[in-house]
Amino acid sequence: MAEENNTPTTPVEQLRIELQNLKSELKSQNELHKKELDTLKSEIRLLKQVVSKNEDKLCVQGRVNDALSNEVDRLEQYGRRNCILLKGLTPARNEKNEELTEKVKNIISHDLNLPPAAVADFDKTHRVGPIFKDKKGNLQQTTIIRFKSHEARYKAYLKRGIVKNKGLNLTPSLTNKRRKLLDAAIEKYGGNDFIEFIFCDIHGDLKVKLCKAVRNNHFHIFKSLENIQWLLHDLSEQDFDDDVEDES
Repeated sequence: MAEENNTPTTPVEQLRIELQNLKSELKSQNELHKKELDTLKSEIRLLKQVVSKNEDKLCVQGRVNDALSNEVDRLEQYGRRNCILLKGLTPARNEKNEELTEKVKNIISHDLNLPPAAVADFDKTHRVGPIFKDKKGNLQQTTIIRFKSHEARYKAYLKRGIVKNKGLNLTPSLTNKRRKLLDAAIEKYGGNDFIEFIFCDIHGDLKVKLCKAVRNNHFHIFKSLENIQWLLHDLSEQDFDDDVEDES
């Protein structure tokens, strides 16, 4: 018996077979692509989970770093609790620390008019920061004064108004972080209509004093520029006194 001949006898049958083969090949490729796509989707889901976990870790690490930075700053500021800065005392040529000490003691006893006990509470002093020229062209350099007690430092600070007419200025000794934040706050918000002035108190806390037209609490502590921004945002939605009586 002769073998059956499977060779297409007509061009139409040949075309039909080729189409069937092409469909089978396309189906096989689609299944392969679907498997590859499912694999990619699975890998993407895993990557998203890893990224999400890493973002959570970074967020936690960021909060921890901020907390540690704030704690270091707090401890550093606490370490300055007996210190005060004196500005306006012109440095002498080849100035020795003994000469500077005598100048500071004289300011404490005579210019600030503090009792001998305050002079006895004086610990040490030295120059800090670079030498610079003031608006009049005079050389200046900041002097840091350290007292033996916080009480003595506070008494000297309360007398700061007495020496202003002599071109001397007593200010709290701030950490580098707080000093930069204070300067940035004054530059950005110092001219705001709601704010009377921005300052630091004797304890080194940075504060905003609001204008008299603002009701309730006039003083607000800030630890970032965002604190002031939110404060001003809240104030913009409040009502204020149109007429404010002058202080007597």
